[in-house]
Amino acid sequence: MAPPAPVACLFDLDGTILDSRRCGVTAFLVALKEIYGWDNALEGVLIAGRTDRRIFFDAFRKFAGEPPRGPSWAGEVERFKARYVFHLEAMLGEKPPLLCPGFPSLLEGVAGAAGMEPGMATGNFQGGAALKLSAAGIDIRRFAFGSFGDETESRPELVRLAVERAAAQAGRPVTAVVIGDTPEDYRAAREAGARCALVATGPYRHEELAGLGPDFQARSLEDPSPFFAWLSSLRNG
Repeated sequence: MAPPAPVACLFDLDGTILDSRRCGVTAFLVALKEIYGWDNALEGVLIAGRTDRRIFFDAFRKFAGEPPRGPSWAGEVERFKARYVFHLEAMLGEKPPLLCPGFPSLLEGVAGAAGMEPGMATGNFQGGAALKLSAAGIDIRRFAFGSFGDETESRPELVRLAVERAAAQAGRPVTAVVIGDTPEDYRAAREAGARCALVATGPYRHEELAGLGPDFQARSLEDPSPFFAWLSSLRNG
């Protein structure tokens, strides 16, 4: 009999692992103002659960019309990202993130329950994710694989990339679980064919998230034992 498939835990970052205390949003606004001169550039732009690349796309379209495609757009993203990361690092130095309940100790128990080390599927630019984690006392290398907001504007595609990398890491198919805190995390998981665990440590209330029908839900992961038991059931079920 083949051994049970490992469970690839794909962690979101903001609102799930940590609270960056709006440093990311502020750095976004400062970089957009610095490069383009746009004031209040994120007003009316959905942020929670989106990729940084998508947020930038929507802000650009709001002020400058439909963004170019191909190399021109890739260059524009890189130009913006460099200034965003620059400002983010300075802001995090003055106002470090707050870890959500259960972290970072929870990460140590994931492999035992899931059969493989944790990964990420975060909408943050990779450089921004590394800075936020480091400022909160976590090395991004703690995550064995992942996907980041540099790579795509689509959150479901972000999850699919992470699943592919998890399978490559494991050397066989995996059962994928997105762990997040927003309806966007839920929708991305469903569209990518993954299971979803939601926690109410971000901007959405427990009751709002419950209405989506996630596979697992908790107000927080301060006590990770129910979460670990659920992961084990997926692996052995």
